[in-house]
Amino acid sequence: MRGIEWRLVYLSAEISLSSRVFGGFWRTAFQVLGVIVVISTSVPLFILVVIPLAFIYKRIQTYYLATSRELKRLDATTKSPIFSNFGETLAGLATIRAYEQQDRFIAQMRGQIDRNLQAYFPSFSCNRWLAVRIELIGSFLIFSAAQLSVIALVRSRNINAGLVGLLMSYALNTTQSLNWIVRSASEVETNIVSIERIQEYIELPSEAPLVIDKHRPADDWPSEGGIIFDDYSTRYREGLDLVLKSVSFTVKPGTKVGVCGRTGAGKSTLTLALYRVIEKVSGRILIDNVSKVLQMPKANRLTSSCWQVDISTIGLYDLRHHLSIIPQDSQCFEGTMRQNLDPEGLATDESIWKALEQSRLSDHVRSMEGGLDARVSE
Repeated sequence: MRGIEWRLVYLSAEISLSSRVFGGFWRTAFQVLGVIVVISTSVPLFILVVIPLAFIYKRIQTYYLATSRELKRLDATTKSPIFSNFGETLAGLATIRAYEQQDRFIAQMRGQIDRNLQAYFPSFSCNRWLAVRIELIGSFLIFSAAQLSVIALVRSRNINAGLVGLLMSYALNTTQSLNWIVRSASEVETNIVSIERIQEYIELPSEAPLVIDKHRPADDWPSEGGIIFDDYSTRYREGLDLVLKSVSFTVKPGTKVGVCGRTGAGKSTLTLALYRVIEKVSGRILIDNVSKVLQMPKANRLTSSCWQVDISTIGLYDLRHHLSIIPQDSQCFEGTMRQNLDPEGLATDESIWKALEQSRLSDHVRSMEGGLDARVSE
């Protein structure tokens, strides 16, 4: 989640930058329009030069925008894994150092940065390509304005030297203004890719409903606490290989079970499956009335309705609020101690202190300034 948060912050910053660039684009556009109006008013023949140059300028801008937009999209796509990997690396620093895998993660990060630079360098080269052509158009505008002013001054003498100087000073700024117009327009259009990325996050498939009114468990569920994994299979994302394949086992009520295995064996995946962080591909997870299920022939278990709850039929709120978990990574959220211990504000002070005493943390919390209302930093 931390990686996604950083990517969203980065994308939001790009959109904010686009709004400022958009304002600069219109300011510069009116400046260029004013320069063309001033020069054309003094030297009407200048309009004949501006029309073909405007056509060339538009063709260059269109060609550049189409290319830079795709390069920006590649840059954004290859930049997301960098933020994701960085966040995951920070979360697992202790494990990485314990197994002395620093070099492998450094090499992985450098590889992702190299892939991003492979998309960024063509974008930078594309900017240089544009600069050369915009400078050429601007130089031709200056040359045309100078030539027409001199011709008008020599032939008709209806323009004075002071006005020629004014026209030239305006024309000299046109090159930079034209360059900035194209860059501003391209920056706005290419940064719209950031909105596309945010739209992708918005359109990500959502989790199951929080509450299914027709299938709500009893208030005291689970009463026994037994668990059955019946031919259960799941994967992390559509198109990936199965991470649990036809897993079947039973945890009887009141028993303690340890799951052993190397990294990647699927230990944490079992917990994710219980909380439906990842959904099933096939099979079922059944909680309660385990004794009744075990007495039945195995072939009849999937078709029988004697168990109390199949977790795939209830809402996520009911499921996750009736189960408890001690996270693998201990952490506190920014707020008060009370908010961390009882986020929904349902428990009494007495029950909170009782839980702290059972976990041998009551003395430590009492020593903190404010007790249960003590502030906790992120």
